[in-house]
Amino acid sequence: MGDKLTVLPGIELRSDQGGDPIHYICIFPEDCNLEHVWTTLQGKLNLTAEAIAQRGGQDHIYVPLEEAAKAVVDLGGVISIHAGQEQLDREH
Repeated sequence: MGDKLTVLPGIELRSDQGGDPIHYICIFPEDCNLEHVWTTLQGKLNLTAEAIAQRGGQDHIYVPLEEAAKAVVDLGGVISIHAGQEQLDREH
């Protein structure tokens, strides 16, 4: 084990499928070319700066989970869906 810490590159996205928005993390191998990953995702998921501005800014961007999952897996990544305390509070 030792003192080694591995930091994996990731990109957080948001989806509104199923009602309330959920946040999910796209996680990639530590040796990936993150610039290539991000450029590819921008194209496949329509996340260019111009597209984001046209849709009202980052706070208004929702990426369908199924579409993102396919793109992320194609790039060698995985998706982690999380529900923070705020999400849990809304459900109960």
